[in-house]
Amino acid sequence: MKEEVKKEIFHSDISTVTVFDGLALIRRTSKINVDKGKWDIVISPIPSKAKPETLRARIFSQKGSAKMLGLNYTEEYKSYKDLEEKKLLEKEIDYLESQTYDLQAKIELCDEKRQFLRSIKTRTINDAQFQMTADKPTPEDWQNSFDFVFHTEEKILNEEKDLREKLNEVNIKLGEKRKELDKKQTPSIQAYYFAHIYLDVQKAGNFTVSIDYIVDDAAWFPDYELRVNKGKEESFLTFSAIVHQNTGEDWTNAELFLSTAMPARELKIPQPQPWIIRGIQTETKEDENSEPAVLDTDVTEEGAAGIVLSVEQPVVIPATGEPVKVVILSEKEFPCKIIRKCLPQQSPNVYLYSETSNPFDFPILPGKVTIFHDNNYNGETRFPSIAPGEDFVLKAGIDEDADAAWKLSRKKKKVKEGIVTYKLTYKGILKNRNKTEIKAEIDLTLPVSHDKKIKISEPVITPKKYTQTLDSSVRITETIESNSVLECELSFELEYPKDFQIHGIKFF
Repeated sequence: MKEEVKKEIFHSDISTVTVFDGLALIRRTSKINVDKGKWDIVISPIPSKAKPETLRARIFSQKGSAKMLGLNYTEEYKSYKDLEEKKLLEKEIDYLESQTYDLQAKIELCDEKRQFLRSIKTRTINDAQFQMTADKPTPEDWQNSFDFVFHTEEKILNEEKDLREKLNEVNIKLGEKRKELDKKQTPSIQAYYFAHIYLDVQKAGNFTVSIDYIVDDAAWFPDYELRVNKGKEESFLTFSAIVHQNTGEDWTNAELFLSTAMPARELKIPQPQPWIIRGIQTETKEDENSEPAVLDTDVTEEGAAGIVLSVEQPVVIPATGEPVKVVILSEKEFPCKIIRKCLPQQSPNVYLYSETSNPFDFPILPGKVTIFHDNNYNGETRFPSIAPGEDFVLKAGIDEDADAAWKLSRKKKKVKEGIVTYKLTYKGILKNRNKTEIKAEIDLTLPVSHDKKIKISEPVITPKKYTQTLDSSVRITETIESNSVLECELSFELEYPKDFQIHGIKFF
């Protein structure tokens, strides 16, 4: 006699999500209690965007014992024309419509009250004219009459204003509910899946059942915040991820993992291809239309090892495609010695940078870096891919409390025997308005002639202590006290024929 297969349906919540580039691996977990025997455990619902061929299942138990006999799925269809929801909406619309009728009636009543008050006002004036010929009214009588009329009219106006505001609010709600009802009128059919896990339970008990499957339309990319404390010359890095998904189901309180691996989506084992070695044809063109052998693999994305990052707190990411920012590493100290760099001949900006290394045990991934100086937004840069311990140059924004300038400080001109000679001195200035001393580098570009008619003498640079960085540039490195100025000079002589035009230099 064939043993009866018992069946039970479980709703399984998403427990973990691993996001790759373009897809996500979803795990749903359920706790079940089953007796001894054959079972068809049904997990529902799995969204239509899931790839059912990627379904995998696991079962665990500390006391029970069961053997998994198989795994299958069935496709179902769900209509979103829910009669109960439709009836509820219709009741809400009826109630809101009755509110509009009631409010409109009250507004009309206010209008009638106002008309009645106008008639009282007209009669009061006529009575006053009659009374003036008979009994003379006192000022208090006049005041009481006008107070009654105008205060009553003001009260009616305020009441009508409140009623119209309520009517407007009700009409807005009524419009929203009618739109929602219109959507319910046209049913939309969507496929979804049931996962069937077939078990042979030898010993009853509590079991934990999990299923895994892959869905498309999910991705993430890294995002960084670098906060520089200029007063203490320290930096802190926050490593976040921007995650977005439109997989057909919300990820609610799920444990989130982010992977840089590129799993193969379609893999076809390559077949051997001819290995052809040809001579190079230099004079004839008889082979110009021939094509090289192509390795026919049909691999869209090859599997590759990558790193997996874990988000500490459970997250909620709706299936709307909207980006959600999740923090991976919060304000981790980023050791670096900040140096100011400026090129006064080219820009008044003073840039912050540091020659540092990746202090973490995982790679820094390429991504945007938003820079803050003392909690104030400063700008943006980008990280390249940086391995653990790898040296790199950290660009830390522009120092708003320092600026550079370049100007011509001395000029002497002489013309003799058709030759123009200039003695020129330029001054570079770096102002430090920071509350602390700073270490600064000033890069100066030296003048170079590319024409035999233009002669330039050996430049004289002050201060004398500098480093030659390139053939035509030098670097002055100094420590500048708070609210102080560093000045440097570049002097040289320039000669050229009087009737010869030159470019690339300003004499003012």
